[in-house]
Amino acid sequence: MGLLGPLTAQALGRSPYDEVVQGEGEEDPHTQAQEYDHRGRPINPETKRMNKDIIRAHNEVMLVVGVAEPENPHSAPEYESRRQHDAYETGLGVRLIWATKRCVEMVGVFGVNGLRQRVLVYKKYSQTPCWELYQAMRSDFSIGRYMLPGAPSSLVANYIDRRFIPRIDHSWTYLRLHLELFAALQRLGLIRSTQLLPTWRYFIPFTEDSLIPAPPPMASFTIQSLLQWAGQAFISATPLLLWALTQRAMKDWQPGVWQRVISRLPSPIFRGRAIGPLPPEQAPANTPPPPPDSPPPPEPEIHEEPAQIEDGGDDVPQSTPEGSPPPPQQPPGHVRRQSLYSAAGAEDYGSDDDEHEVVSAALISFDVEATEATDVPPQGLWSAELRPSIGPEPRAGSALLPTYLSTMLTRLPSLMAAKILTDAIVRLSIAPYEAMALRLAARAFCAHHGLPSEHILGLHLLSGLNLTWFVNFFGTELAHLVLSGEVWSMFTAISQYFHMSEEEWNEYEGKEWGDWFGPFYSGEPLF
Repeated sequence: MGLLGPLTAQALGRSPYDEVVQGEGEEDPHTQAQEYDHRGRPINPETKRMNKDIIRAHNEVMLVVGVAEPENPHSAPEYESRRQHDAYETGLGVRLIWATKRCVEMVGVFGVNGLRQRVLVYKKYSQTPCWELYQAMRSDFSIGRYMLPGAPSSLVANYIDRRFIPRIDHSWTYLRLHLELFAALQRLGLIRSTQLLPTWRYFIPFTEDSLIPAPPPMASFTIQSLLQWAGQAFISATPLLLWALTQRAMKDWQPGVWQRVISRLPSPIFRGRAIGPLPPEQAPANTPPPPPDSPPPPEPEIHEEPAQIEDGGDDVPQSTPEGSPPPPQQPPGHVRRQSLYSAAGAEDYGSDDDEHEVVSAALISFDVEATEATDVPPQGLWSAELRPSIGPEPRAGSALLPTYLSTMLTRLPSLMAAKILTDAIVRLSIAPYEAMALRLAARAFCAHHGLPSEHILGLHLLSGLNLTWFVNFFGTELAHLVLSGEVWSMFTAISQYFHMSEEEWNEYEGKEWGDWFGPFYSGEPLF
């Protein structure tokens, strides 16, 4: 250190190792006493307070202009209200979707599926006009004859399909297929309607009640006899195998058809805005209030520093790590610089009390127009103009599109409409194969139990195909679609009644309903 070193150190502040030297002369009563920190450096709390007020005022201006954004614009009460609103809409919507699907299934279970299967199998439905069939059913209508046959076994099969199939793969498929075919034969009138469920022998092949009758016993144990017996056993199981392939095709076609249908329906799923509670990292922490004696925590501050511009307005290239792509280049006439985040520097605030006061800043961008390079050195002070960042221009007409609130309650109409239309399309597509499977199963059942089968249509698709059959078949499908639409309209009205907008939810007093519902566990997917 030179000769001026000690003088410079004394001018900048007393060292902690130096003794306090009292000044000479009279003290000025109007002069404020100089304060020092524990390091011996002079501090001025009033100056710090004024600097904070200036920075706070500057930040408020930046927020109003739109250059800066607050780090956490949502308060704890607002976050809790949005979370409860989302829980309310989700919990109630999931339950209504489940109830709607069950009611749509009941439309087919109680009557409509039976009428459709009789049209596919029996000859008289291709010879009797639709109006005469309606009058005949109306004259001798009874619930036990037209609605209840096949319902118990269908309900059990649907329950197994929902509860066990998604979890245990295909372990219950054999049982479900037998129950569905039992319900179909009961709707066709081949099994007594008073028998609610099949017996245990029905599920065991080669028994008296089974759909797979036993082939004749082998005459000998030669290879030819074994092959002949295996072929006859395969023929006996053909009706059940064909029925299984038909049901499998229906389940495989439904996801693809559903996606095509839902993409063409008006739905808030694609154009909606979810309530969505804030992400966990943005959720405000519920910290207890500070004690009365402690000073208030520092408020977020933003402090900008002037961007240094080299001669000619060119940016200084920054080194990038190896393997990373270079930053995107901006147009030459419009250079954007990123602002610096200010913190408590050593030259501004020297005490340890200020080291934790790191200023929280939002991103500020500087728009600096580049000029041509000149040899004249810059004179005076440089200034930069702060402008709000302008994003890409929206496409024409996008501002006119409305934004819908996408919740489970608002999605219910489109989701259930897609399900109803998907089921109708799949039923129409699978009808030829289902007709072959049902006719073959009915003929095999009649042959096994010694019943007449002259009233059953042939196995080929053109058997009984005429205009009367077409009218009866499509009339049945139309009735199924209309009844399902009535169920859809009822649950759509219920969902709209319970749905609340954000403004209505803010005024609603029972916000704890969102937590009362709780999660809803079901063995089947919602969509």
